[in-house]
Amino acid sequence: MRPHRHSAGGGVYVANGSAEIERVLVFNCNASLGSAFSFVRSTVSILGALIVGNQAENGAAFYLNGGEVEMDHLTVGFDNANPSNATAIFSSGCNVDIKNSIFLEDGDAQADLMIFHHGTVGIDFNDILGGNADIVNDQATLTWGDGNIDADPMFIDPDEGDFTLSPDSPCIDAGSPESPEDPDGSLTDVGMFCFYQRDMTLDSHWLEFPATEPGLSVDMTITVTNIGMTPLWMELPMVEPAEAPSSPQPRWTVPTTSIPLCRSSSR
Repeated sequence: MRPHRHSAGGGVYVANGSAEIERVLVFNCNASLGSAFSFVRSTVSILGALIVGNQAENGAAFYLNGGEVEMDHLTVGFDNANPSNATAIFSSGCNVDIKNSIFLEDGDAQADLMIFHHGTVGIDFNDILGGNADIVNDQATLTWGDGNIDADPMFIDPDEGDFTLSPDSPCIDAGSPESPEDPDGSLTDVGMFCFYQRDMTLDSHWLEFPATEPGLSVDMTITVTNIGMTPLWMELPMVEPAEAPSSPQPRWTVPTTSIPLCRSSSR
């Protein structure tokens, strides 16, 4: 969702309805009420979102008025110098469930991270910088549940827009044990982007080139399908034939390729 200005819901606005939102990026939007999302008397679930650099008078990421909202695997940073209600979440009378998510201030934000007026709020297995001390509870029924931490998520390079987790991030394997496992089979990570903890290999016998006349070439294609929410950077090395002729020795160079999945590393 590209940057723009709107009175409410600079990214998404839902009123008196329902919505299921998955795997979205919302950045640099500006609105009076909820620069990224504004939900009014609606039932909404959000699974996987990166929400950064948004500004609003009320709710730099979310403005919620009534209804029910589920937030799962979000990475949220807001940048707003307005010290009044310009929080990441401004909620009034909404039932909110937040899990497996990262919330932090960026830039020169001076406001509280979240403000809840009435309604019910459940917060479990999140990384919230400032902890519950940075949450204003005004007559809401707020449950600060299990697994919440207050720690630097250790992004790779947030200044350059890379909010994937570094190998030492405390958010790795820190999500709810009741949530589906990450694609690598480990406990789910906190935030939008998972950290892939296993090496991925392709066996060489999968590529068997037929006999080819000198001076001719044969093309082979590998198709990799992304089933995850985050990018995988896969490096394919230079490959030689199993039985190289005595002279000359041909070599095939497979270029480095970028495909989306999880950031890969062995630990």
